[in-house]
Amino acid sequence: VYQRNPFHGSEPHARFYTACVVRAFQHLHQRQIIYRDLKPENLLLDTRGYCKVTDFGLAKFVIGHTYTTCGTPEYIAPEMVFGAGHTLAVDWWSLGVLVFELMTGESPFTADENFQVFRRVRRGIEAAEFPARAGPWADLVKRLCLQEPSERLALRPGGVKNVEDHKWFTSANFEWNHLDRRTMVAPYVPAVKSSTDLQNFDDPSSDFEWIFMVLVGDARSVAGRLESGVKQVVANKAAFAALKKDGSLLCWGGAGSGGCPSLKVQPLLVHGVVQVVPSKPGAFAALKEDGSVITWGSPLFGGDSTAVEDQLQSGVEQLFASEVGVYVATKSDGTVVTWGPSALGGDKGKVGTLLEEIRQDLVAAEGRGLNIVRQLAATNRAIAALLIDGQVVTWGDGRAGGDSYSDKDLAEQLDCDVQQVWGVEGGAFAALTKDGAVVTCGNPKAGGDAGAFKEKLQEGVEKIFSLSRAFIAVKVDGSVVAWGDEELGGSPELAEKLQGGVENVVESQGAFALLKTNGSVVTCGILDEEVNRGSDSSAVEASLQSGVMDIRATDSAFAALKVDGSVVCWGSGPASEPGYIAREHMKEGVCQLFATEGAFLGIKTDGSMFAWGRRQFGVEGTPEQLKGPT
Repeated sequence: VYQRNPFHGSEPHARFYTACVVRAFQHLHQRQIIYRDLKPENLLLDTRGYCKVTDFGLAKFVIGHTYTTCGTPEYIAPEMVFGAGHTLAVDWWSLGVLVFELMTGESPFTADENFQVFRRVRRGIEAAEFPARAGPWADLVKRLCLQEPSERLALRPGGVKNVEDHKWFTSANFEWNHLDRRTMVAPYVPAVKSSTDLQNFDDPSSDFEWIFMVLVGDARSVAGRLESGVKQVVANKAAFAALKKDGSLLCWGGAGSGGCPSLKVQPLLVHGVVQVVPSKPGAFAALKEDGSVITWGSPLFGGDSTAVEDQLQSGVEQLFASEVGVYVATKSDGTVVTWGPSALGGDKGKVGTLLEEIRQDLVAAEGRGLNIVRQLAATNRAIAALLIDGQVVTWGDGRAGGDSYSDKDLAEQLDCDVQQVWGVEGGAFAALTKDGAVVTCGNPKAGGDAGAFKEKLQEGVEKIFSLSRAFIAVKVDGSVVAWGDEELGGSPELAEKLQGGVENVVESQGAFALLKTNGSVVTCGILDEEVNRGSDSSAVEASLQSGVMDIRATDSAFAALKVDGSVVCWGSGPASEPGYIAREHMKEGVCQLFATEGAFLGIKTDGSMFAWGRRQFGVEGTPEQLKGPT
């Protein structure tokens, strides 16, 4: 529509279409669904001119953070570029970009090559060039595109109402209630004969979808069905599951880990699957569109939910799995269901009674059932649930922070308007309150006790990174506090090196690489005299001093993508020692970087791909052989 009509710069058009997207995002986010693919091409007009959001191929049901880098480069939020994990906040960033494009005709981060786009995204919206006389719409864009996800306009207290009350809408007396009732006249109504008139579309027969997938493992049994229509691929230690856009699920790999569902389970996976969650030790759980949950794989690690089967027949909204095979399902009526290793959180114990009391209180207050869990986190031996009232409850091994029912001091400590909670493998939790304070519990040697750093964590903390046995907190003034196992990232020396801010942290078997806000990389962790797992980056230190925009890790090596399109790697094994062909292609033109357990994959600006590492974990072939739409 914008290509055929002179609508760029028209505030009535941009305002109306933006409002339609706001309502779409509000609907999705209330159901914990991230869209992740906003762009003009995915917005269609109905017969009355109302804007519809389409193409949910990248949408995902998410509790907390997810880590897949996807979407259109100009619309990707900075946290996704860094690979630091993202939330619903990425959609509001993309809405700001959309408003900018509707008003100016181009993205604020437009560049000739993707790596240049990502570099501009990293600099932020303040570095973008706005028209000299931009009106209130420019302020809305800036408030939606703040670097800190939690500060974006719709994520602040008040939520979507903050967007509705913004001056760009109020100054035009925009009637949101008329939009909701569809009584508002759209600024443009397409000329169509009927709801089935396709004159404004290209010939459907000329349109096709080609999906190039990088698969790990022996998928010959399902290979023919993996050539197109795949939406998501997940894995546990020995098996894989591919969710297709038609709602079917395909599995392959180790039969004992869920690679070959039983004759009883297989028919249930033919249609209606909306999410699949792996248990890394060896099981899968699938959430279906009717709210039921199906499990299969190792019964020791969540593959057998027989004990709670009756509770998983309907109403499930969220599905979560810990690193040790404990599953948690939260339901629309407020019920919380758990299964898996009982001593590690599979049995809620007395906390179950507390959760039921909270649920009943909410039902009495609201007059209806309500999902009471906002976020879930786990250690290797316990589960933490952040409830909608801001308190955190934990269950599992009390030594790992999992006993907020019996430990009244801990319960009181965790009832403090928490914004987000993190867990580390070593058995500790850290919770960030809305006023910027940090509360910890669990194994003191893994960060469960901040010790001498408690005073520094009383206020001003804006984000936390969790390592395997330590935490790193970044404060609003750019200062950094680290605590926990000093050898594994919890040392004051490391905190000193990180002053100024941290953007991302990746781990490789006890070694860590931390990307700083200034584009440099700091490494730490276990120093093995026989094998360098990546904690020693001295061989490439000069290349890591500046200009790094992303870092990734395999199980023995690290790779850093720089703003000039080059890649630097270090550590041990094949993933740290690329062959001649890969080395040549790492010199320039790389715009995205991915990692599996044993290999790296680079995507270049011309759409080609190259890989290096252990062959069974990567891709064979030259960039020319791998070239295609990516």
